Amino acid sequence: MYFPLVILSMAFLVALAGAPWYAVNHSRPIGDLPYCWGTWVAVTSLISAAGMITLALLGLVWKPATPLGGPEAVVLAGYNYLVGLGLWRRKRYGVVLHLAPVKGVAITSLMMLATKGQISVGMLWAAIYGVFPALEFIYFKKRWKYMSRDGKIAAAVEVVQ
Repeated sequence: MYFPLVILSMAFLVALAGAPWYAVNHSRPIGDLPYCWGTWVAVTSLISAAGMITLALLGLVWKPATPLGGPEAVVLAGYNYLVGLGLWRRKRYGVVLHLAPVKGVAITSLMMLATKGQISVGMLWAAIYGVFPALEFIYFKKRWKYMSRDGKIAAAVEVVQ
Protein backbone atom coordinates (compact mmCIF):
# COMPACT_ATOMS: atom_id res chain seq x y z
CA MET A 1 0.00 0.00 0.00
CA TYR A 2 2.81 2.44 0.80
CA PHE A 3 5.04 1.46 -2.15
CA PRO A 4 3.41 3.82 -4.73
CA LEU A 5 3.59 6.66 -2.21
CA VAL A 6 7.30 5.98 -1.63
CA ILE A 7 8.00 5.91 -5.39
CA LEU A 8 6.04 9.15 -5.87
CA SER A 9 7.95 10.79 -3.02
CA MET A 10 11.31 9.71 -4.44
CA ALA A 11 10.42 11.04 -7.89
CA PHE A 12 9.32 14.32 -6.34
CA LEU A 13 12.62 14.65 -4.44
CA VAL A 14 14.63 13.97 -7.60
CA ALA A 15 12.62 16.60 -9.48
CA LEU A 16 12.93 19.00 -6.57
CA ALA A 17 16.71 18.70 -6.57
CA GLY A 18 17.39 18.28 -10.28
CA ALA A 19 14.98 20.51 -12.16
CA PRO A 20 15.89 23.86 -10.59
CA TRP A 21 19.60 23.12 -10.87
CA TYR A 22 19.27 22.25 -14.55
CA ALA A 23 17.06 25.27 -15.28
CA VAL A 24 19.40 27.72 -13.55
CA ASN A 25 22.43 26.40 -15.39
CA HIS A 26 20.62 26.74 -18.73
CA SER A 27 18.75 30.01 -18.14
CA ARG A 28 19.16 32.75 -20.68
CA PRO A 29 19.77 36.32 -19.55
CA ILE A 30 17.08 38.96 -19.50
CA GLY A 31 18.40 42.04 -21.24
CA ASP A 32 22.01 42.40 -20.16
CA LEU A 33 21.38 40.90 -16.70
CA PRO A 34 21.45 37.26 -15.61
CA TYR A 35 18.11 35.69 -14.73
CA CYS A 36 19.27 32.69 -12.69
CA TRP A 37 17.37 33.56 -9.51
CA GLY A 38 14.18 34.30 -11.45
CA THR A 39 14.45 30.92 -13.14
CA TRP A 40 15.10 29.23 -9.78
CA VAL A 41 12.01 30.80 -8.20
CA ALA A 42 9.90 29.93 -11.25
CA VAL A 43 10.88 26.26 -11.29
CA THR A 44 10.54 25.80 -7.54
CA SER A 45 7.12 27.47 -7.65
CA LEU A 46 5.99 25.09 -10.38
CA ILE A 47 7.32 22.10 -8.42
CA SER A 48 5.57 23.42 -5.32
CA ALA A 49 2.33 23.64 -7.30
CA ALA A 50 2.73 20.00 -8.35
CA GLY A 51 3.34 19.07 -4.71
CA MET A 52 0.22 20.92 -3.59
CA ILE A 53 -1.89 19.14 -6.20
CA THR A 54 -0.45 15.85 -4.93
CA LEU A 55 -1.39 16.84 -1.37
CA ALA A 56 -4.91 17.71 -2.50
CA LEU A 57 -5.31 14.36 -4.22
CA LEU A 58 -3.90 12.50 -1.23
CA GLY A 59 -6.24 14.47 1.02
CA LEU A 60 -9.20 13.30 -1.05
CA VAL A 61 -8.13 9.67 -1.15
CA TRP A 62 -6.46 9.18 2.22
CA LYS A 63 -7.34 11.72 4.92
CA PRO A 64 -4.52 11.10 7.45
CA ALA A 65 -1.85 11.45 4.74
CA THR A 66 -1.77 15.23 4.74
CA PRO A 67 -2.35 18.01 7.20
CA LEU A 68 -3.17 20.23 4.22
CA GLY A 69 -5.53 18.84 1.66
CA GLY A 70 -8.61 19.73 -0.25
CA PRO A 71 -9.49 23.31 -1.14
CA GLU A 72 -6.51 24.95 0.61
CA ALA A 73 -4.03 22.87 -1.36
CA VAL A 74 -5.83 23.58 -4.63
CA VAL A 75 -5.79 27.35 -3.99
CA LEU A 76 -2.08 27.28 -3.05
CA ALA A 77 -1.29 25.14 -6.07
CA GLY A 78 -3.06 27.55 -8.40
CA TYR A 79 -1.28 30.51 -6.86
CA ASN A 80 2.14 28.84 -7.08
CA TYR A 81 1.42 27.82 -10.66
CA LEU A 82 0.64 31.43 -11.62
CA VAL A 83 3.81 32.66 -9.88
CA GLY A 84 5.95 30.03 -11.58
CA LEU A 85 4.41 30.54 -14.99
CA GLY A 86 4.72 34.31 -14.75
CA LEU A 87 8.36 34.23 -13.73
CA TRP A 88 9.24 31.49 -16.23
CA ARG A 89 7.70 33.52 -19.08
CA ARG A 90 9.30 36.71 -17.66
CA LYS A 91 6.02 38.49 -17.02
CA ARG A 92 5.50 41.29 -14.57
CA TYR A 93 2.52 39.61 -12.93
CA GLY A 94 4.84 36.79 -11.82
CA VAL A 95 6.97 39.24 -9.86
CA VAL A 96 3.93 40.92 -8.30
CA LEU A 97 2.39 37.62 -7.27
CA HIS A 98 5.71 36.37 -5.91
CA LEU A 99 6.45 39.43 -3.79
CA ALA A 100 2.91 40.32 -2.60
CA PRO A 101 2.56 37.73 0.22
CA VAL A 102 6.07 38.41 1.46
CA LYS A 103 5.41 42.13 1.64
CA GLY A 104 2.25 41.38 3.63
CA VAL A 105 4.23 39.43 6.23
CA ALA A 106 6.77 42.26 6.57
CA ILE A 107 4.05 44.93 6.95
CA THR A 108 2.17 42.82 9.49
CA SER A 109 5.28 42.31 11.61
CA LEU A 110 6.06 46.06 11.52
CA MET A 111 2.48 46.86 12.55
CA MET A 112 2.72 44.39 15.44
CA LEU A 113 5.97 46.01 16.55
CA ALA A 114 4.41 49.48 16.38
CA THR A 115 1.27 48.53 18.31
CA LYS A 116 2.81 46.32 21.01
CA GLY A 117 5.98 48.35 21.52
CA GLN A 118 8.02 45.29 22.41
CA ILE A 119 10.01 42.81 20.39
CA SER A 120 9.21 39.12 20.54
CA VAL A 121 11.11 36.20 19.06
CA GLY A 122 8.50 35.86 16.33
CA MET A 123 9.00 39.49 15.33
CA LEU A 124 12.76 39.01 15.16
CA TRP A 125 12.28 36.07 12.82
CA ALA A 126 9.85 38.14 10.76
CA ALA A 127 12.46 40.92 10.52
CA ILE A 128 15.13 38.44 9.44
CA TYR A 129 12.64 36.99 6.98
CA GLY A 130 12.04 40.52 5.69
CA VAL A 131 15.66 41.01 4.59
CA PHE A 132 15.50 38.28 1.97
CA PRO A 133 12.39 39.68 0.22
CA ALA A 134 14.04 43.10 0.18
CA LEU A 135 16.95 41.59 -1.74
CA GLU A 136 14.50 39.85 -4.08
CA PHE A 137 12.71 43.15 -4.62
CA ILE A 138 16.00 44.77 -5.67
CA TYR A 139 16.78 41.81 -7.97
CA PHE A 140 13.43 41.98 -9.78
CA LYS A 141 13.37 45.81 -9.81
CA LYS A 142 16.54 45.82 -11.90
CA ARG A 143 14.94 43.40 -14.36
CA TRP A 144 11.46 44.98 -14.38
CA LYS A 145 12.01 47.04 -17.54
CA TYR A 146 12.92 43.90 -19.49
CA MET A 147 9.80 41.99 -18.45
CA SER A 148 6.75 42.14 -20.65
CA ARG A 149 3.27 43.25 -19.69
CA ASP A 150 1.45 41.73 -22.64
CA GLY A 151 1.68 38.38 -24.40
CA LYS A 152 4.87 39.25 -26.27
CA ILE A 153 8.40 38.56 -25.10
CA ALA A 154 10.28 41.72 -24.20
CA ALA A 155 12.36 43.05 -27.09
CA ALA A 156 15.45 43.16 -24.91
CA VAL A 157 15.31 39.41 -24.37
CA GLU A 158 15.14 38.76 -28.12
CA VAL A 159 18.16 41.02 -28.76
CA VAL A 160 20.36 39.00 -26.39
CA GLN A 161 19.53 35.69 -28.04
